Amino acid sequence: MSTDSLSTYFESEVKHSDSKEKSQDKLSRTVSKDSKLSSSSESTIESPYNFVIGKTTLSQPLVDFPLIEGHLALLHAFSELKETVQKLAFFDEFTGWNDDTKWRYFVGLAVERFDIWCEKLNEEDIRTSWDIFLPPVDVLMVWHTYLLNPLWYREDAQRVPRCRILAQLGYHLISALESERLPSLLKYEASAERKSFWTTRTSLDFDHRECLTSYRKKGMKNVCCGQVDEIEFCNKGGYGYLQRAFFNYCSERFTHNQTVISAGNHSYPTMSRRYNSIYKLALDLLKSTSSPEGYLAGSYLAVSESSRSSTREEGLRIKSLLLSDIEANPKVNAIDGTDRYLWEVSRCYKMSDLKRIMGDSALTRRILSAYSDDRVYSVELVDAVVRQGKFVDKMKELKWSAPNFLDKSDARILQHAVARYHAFLDLLATHPGTMLVPTLDIDLVWHTHQLTHSRYWNDCVHYVGRFIDHNDKVEGPHLSNAFDQTGFLWRNRFKVPYTFCGCPTPTPNIGQRLSTLITRADKRVSSPTYSYTITPPVQKSEATLATHPSDHNAVTRYELPKLGQPIDSNTPCHILQRKKAKELNHLKEKLNESAAYHQEPFWRDHPYAVTFVMVAPLFLTDSGMDGGNQCVAGYSDTSVQPPA
Repeated sequence: MSTDSLSTYFESEVKHSDSKEKSQDKLSRTVSKDSKLSSSSESTIESPYNFVIGKTTLSQPLVDFPLIEGHLALLHAFSELKETVQKLAFFDEFTGWNDDTKWRYFVGLAVERFDIWCEKLNEEDIRTSWDIFLPPVDVLMVWHTYLLNPLWYREDAQRVPRCRILAQLGYHLISALESERLPSLLKYEASAERKSFWTTRTSLDFDHRECLTSYRKKGMKNVCCGQVDEIEFCNKGGYGYLQRAFFNYCSERFTHNQTVISAGNHSYPTMSRRYNSIYKLALDLLKSTSSPEGYLAGSYLAVSESSRSSTREEGLRIKSLLLSDIEANPKVNAIDGTDRYLWEVSRCYKMSDLKRIMGDSALTRRILSAYSDDRVYSVELVDAVVRQGKFVDKMKELKWSAPNFLDKSDARILQHAVARYHAFLDLLATHPGTMLVPTLDIDLVWHTHQLTHSRYWNDCVHYVGRFIDHNDKVEGPHLSNAFDQTGFLWRNRFKVPYTFCGCPTPTPNIGQRLSTLITRADKRVSSPTYSYTITPPVQKSEATLATHPSDHNAVTRYELPKLGQPIDSNTPCHILQRKKAKELNHLKEKLNESAAYHQEPFWRDHPYAVTFVMVAPLFLTDSGMDGGNQCVAGYSDTSVQPPA
């Protein structure tokens, strides 16, 4: 791509006028019709002439502005929900619980509510109006997070009957996001029709506050003998179903004989997280592979058509290994019925045993990651929602999710984010073997695109050449290298820096600290060679701050030694600092040697030098490195490994 073409990449005209003159050719898919911009300066979004992804040029964006605005309204509702929940008097009885513990319990209850709602859905619900169908905001939050695991979501939609119906009803969520009424529906009390639809289906209170009090336990079957026990979600002992140390003794355990309880020991729990996760896997082992339901989770779909058949064949081979070992195991008693099969497998095997039988491969790790609890979903939804909360918090810090944000801010910010997202897809299309890490603004549009589910899948395959999965569990070291690499590739292809945020030393209020470096960012984007729409409106701090990495690989505070205090060069911080410096020099040499990746030497005064150095700083405490929880594109295919 030539310099001239890069300078016109994502061409756009954004007109300002104090006299409020209107553009002659407005973008047909624009911000909400009733959105009014600042009285001091009115801006109009016009459609970029070109959105280039690989070899394809689009005249319209893949993600509409109303969808993003609706998504921001959802994120605001989730943020408000968290603040409200942590202040509820319900938690006063649990002494010692901090805000994180309260929120995790509530998220667990929200997942339970989502599970009941999902199980009760039927295909006829497509005829229901979206504003009646829409579940409570806590359930919406779980659905939203589930969609942000797009490969798992799509595979579950083919393997799990209730998820198949949920995916078909995703049209209702898209309709909600595109509607101007969504913010008010999320803010005010739900209509009687909407409450009735929910209550009739689930038999649960619509209001999450009331449900906290009324829904405190559920019936669960002990597969050892079929006895159904009422299991508390939480108790003061810490072993409730929604607590980390969950376990339960079958209420009929003293009637069990030695064929049920090994050596007649009645003191073993008959339910726990370990047992329940193996129950789930054993149940899938019993299903016939004549339908998708019989495949182990993670072995039915892959990111490309070429690897899909090999993934399925390997999955069937792994399943056969497990079945053969269980059949030949002398510790497994004679099995009569499904429940007894689940019990015998869970009694005789640990996850480490299963992993040994399956073999330590990328596919094995993917399969086992789907069996972490007893729910039918391949995503551990409680952990996923908690992780996603970090992104929600960042959107709040940037004030992007604040109500009427676009009324008070220049609408070019969204245009900039959409253009950069398409450029991100272009990098994915032209570098298929590379792990790429988005910035916050790109991540927002990417998440919005994923909420469209089938549309996202088709767009990826058609324009990028393969499905792009979303992974928010990559570890810190991989993230640091991947973000460095993303910045270099971006700078090389588009001739503009990847991030304009400045990346200072993190503090509890990252957004506030970043705002002090906007002046520095202004100087970096002043070059006339930069393409306008993939560089932020520099006078708008909301835009430049959003080019901050979506989450740092290691962001804890590192305290400098006091004056006169000797510096220990063997601390984790200094060791990692030397390691990163060596990696940086190696990467510079590699790029300088390869004409395919760049056309100019990387000198000290290179425009990207400062950005690169400050892109993903590593700050450590004596306790070590904090990392992970970063969204990453690529490397979801089990046949492709991330760089070491």
